[in-house]
Amino acid sequence: VVRYQEEEATQLGGDFKENLCVAIQHISTPCLYMVMTSTIAFLSLIVSDVQPVIVFGYIMVIGLIGAYIISFSFLPVLIYLFRPTSRPAHKHYSHHMLEKCLHVVLAHKRIFILAITGVLLISVAGITRITEENRFIDYFKQTTDIHQGLLIIDQELGGTVPIEVILNAPLAEKVPEEIEEDSEFDDYLAELDESQGGFTSESFWYNRRGIEKIARIHAYLENIPQIGKVLSLSSTEAIFEHLADEKELDDFQLSVIYSRLPPDIKDILIQPYLSKEGEQARIIARVKDSDRTLVRNNLLREINARLAAFAEQYKSEIRLTGIGVLYNNVLQSLYRSQILTLGVVFVSIFLVLSVLFKSVKFAFIAILPNIFTALVILGLMGLLGIPLNIMTITIAAITLGIGVDDEIHYIHRYKKEFATNKNVYESIRASQVTVGKALWFTSITIAAGYILLVFSNFTPTIFFGLFTCLAMLVSIFATFTFIPIMLMIFSKSDAVLSKG
Repeated sequence: VVRYQEEEATQLGGDFKENLCVAIQHISTPCLYMVMTSTIAFLSLIVSDVQPVIVFGYIMVIGLIGAYIISFSFLPVLIYLFRPTSRPAHKHYSHHMLEKCLHVVLAHKRIFILAITGVLLISVAGITRITEENRFIDYFKQTTDIHQGLLIIDQELGGTVPIEVILNAPLAEKVPEEIEEDSEFDDYLAELDESQGGFTSESFWYNRRGIEKIARIHAYLENIPQIGKVLSLSSTEAIFEHLADEKELDDFQLSVIYSRLPPDIKDILIQPYLSKEGEQARIIARVKDSDRTLVRNNLLREINARLAAFAEQYKSEIRLTGIGVLYNNVLQSLYRSQILTLGVVFVSIFLVLSVLFKSVKFAFIAILPNIFTALVILGLMGLLGIPLNIMTITIAAITLGIGVDDEIHYIHRYKKEFATNKNVYESIRASQVTVGKALWFTSITIAAGYILLVFSNFTPTIFFGLFTCLAMLVSIFATFTFIPIMLMIFSKSDAVLSKG
């Protein structure tokens, strides 16, 4: 639209259809470049192991292609039908603002370079402090019913997100100890064997020695401040001891109790914590998600390390699993697949830009604002202690996908202007007040759209809106500072080389 307005304003009295065709011809190439590079950025999301993030990446690519097709089919038809009039570009407020901005940037290049360098150093320091999402309860505002409900469950009912410890009997030793049979009880024990009363001799865990092993791990988990309620066979035995008014039950008593328990009671007290064969036991613990000291990944690492020591001591296989572990693995996968692949994405975009512009120099200039924007956004998240989650992790890809558009349009226009007048400053100025106008409008409208997400009750959506809005503003700032400065620096270097 801005390019059409420019043609209409400069070609007064010209043929309307011809002006429209010229505008389409000039803008279609940089827009195609934009779709190609943005596609690379959004396709970086498909390396994630999380299906919603993968789908998001594919949908963004489809959206880009759809937007390109509509922009050069439906939009020109609308312009042709309505034939809007355009006023001279220099009469628009953006013309004077952008021209003055360019003058300030080029007049104080050293100050801007120092300031940008300082911001980059601070951003890198912030990135080293970035963390993954830690507490699910923080996804919701404190005023919401969901947050308050989760808080009550967490504090009054022993925690929310469960983790499970699975204990497997060693293959070489399935029967720890046989029950010493006394002739006095031969007949009764035979009856117990027929009714599964001898389960303690068959099971590796449902006996005195097995339950004591489970009790040690149970007690360890209960002593962790971030862990709430813990349930296991040790809990079941405590109920049996209370009912039998005994301090400790022996194997014979455990056998009798097991044989006499009704099936529905077994389903409640034993089956959740013991496999049917008795060779696998389970301990269920709930994490206190509202605990401010909770660092989920560190907590699970610490538990895993302690369980490894128990496994070596018991000569059994012990592993940590459950929803809590799965949730943490999702977040760790997001961190590895997205943050650690940013470098690959930058290199890929740089190579594509080098081919499109047929110049490594212009590709380098175009990629710098993107690197700056991504580092600033991620660094700010680290400095403010805002963790990465399923939504905020996509901000980096969006920053690259949308931010690279500005540089492509700016440099493409600069090359066209420079091919005509051979003057670096005038080419930069012409690009700034023409295509810069479109970039300014685009950044403001996109930022305004994303900022509306702050009215959500879902905290990740709020942060997603805020940082995507900020990313657009940082990107346009980087475009209007990095590119003019770098173009002037490189032009001087080229001049020195030509003189040499």
